[in-house]
Amino acid sequence: QTSDYPRDALAAEQSGTVYLRLVVGVNGRVSDCAVTRSSGVPSLDDATCRLITKRFRYRPARDRAGNRVPQVIDGDHEWSAPKPPPAPDDDAG
Repeated sequence: QTSDYPRDALAAEQSGTVYLRLVVGVNGRVSDCAVTRSSGVPSLDDATCRLITKRFRYRPARDRAGNRVPQVIDGDHEWSAPKPPPAPDDDAG
């Protein structure tokens, strides 16, 4: 959603893909998030880990005995800046 987009990146219409490594605890919450390859836009990198840590929940992994165990997940998140609406046509009307 646009409200999650870092203001500086939104104003500059910057987009990018952030590659991540997440550690999911036995409670299903992200306990650690690390950028493994930057999008090239620091505010997008920071926002990705901040939002994932705050919002994401996973079904906990289990070992062969059925006990919950931490897990590491590698993934990515793509940010795509929304395009501003076209300027009104001054010649119309």
